[in-house]
Amino acid sequence: MEVITASARGTVFALRVKLADGYFARLRGLMFSKSLGDGEGLLLKPCRQIHTFFMRFEIDAVFISESGEILEIIKSIRGGRVTPYVKASRMVLELKGGAAEKTGLKPSDKIVFSKKV
Repeated sequence: MEVITASARGTVFALRVKLADGYFARLRGLMFSKSLGDGEGLLLKPCRQIHTFFMRFEIDAVFISESGEILEIIKSIRGGRVTPYVKASRMVLELKGGAAEKTGLKPSDKIVFSKKV
């Protein structure tokens, strides 16, 4: 997986984002991971819905359009859950639980990645 950075409103909020763009990488996601640190994330592409089965920690799910616009943010998702299907979403950025609020992300913000995803 390639490591990229993500920023919104000119502020970098995720320094180490891994891209999961293959079937098995997306399926595995963060399952069985022990944690996700500050400034870390996983970008699932393509993606319109996620699950948190076999996850040991809470995450924030940021649903993003093809143009990079945040469509929806689901905060502090505990393990064993399934998010709603977000039809217009093309990718989902998973962050440590509470990171979206801490960094001030909100719907309609535009996310820019350091490399084309």
